[in-house]
Amino acid sequence: MLRPIFTVHVGVDSEVLVAAPAKDVAALFADPDSAASWFPIGVEFDEERPRRWRAGSRFTVLVGLKGEEVRFAVAVASLNAQGLVFRAEGAAIALDGKARFQRHDRGTRVHARVDVSGHGLTGEVLGSTALGLLHGGALDRALHVVKREVEAAR
Repeated sequence: MLRPIFTVHVGVDSEVLVAAPAKDVAALFADPDSAASWFPIGVEFDEERPRRWRAGSRFTVLVGLKGEEVRFAVAVASLNAQGLVFRAEGAAIALDGKARFQRHDRGTRVHARVDVSGHGLTGEVLGSTALGLLHGGALDRALHVVKREVEAAR
């Protein structure tokens, strides 16, 4: 009997206004130690992590999703005062993240989007779990933590 192959590909957007310049927002995202505060679920680094994340950084993280430990290979495509682009790829699921930093008269508008894609039955389950977290406000909460931390550091 053939099993159907499922493909999930959906995204979630969020936005926040940070009363600080974009370089300060980028600096927080570049600090691996800050991820524990703003990343919406617990993350363990599987290997030596870079001291600062930047374009070209690659590292592996372990994340708990739906009772499963999922290993993600993360690649940072860009990280600068204009924004952040990354891809986190696991065996059955991938997360593509983009944050755009735009100058605003009161600081920096941060618009973030995370796209979730999965394949196969495992990808459908893990993708649905990730989307549930994102639709449940995880991305909104993460951006508000970034806002609070960047503004507190000023």
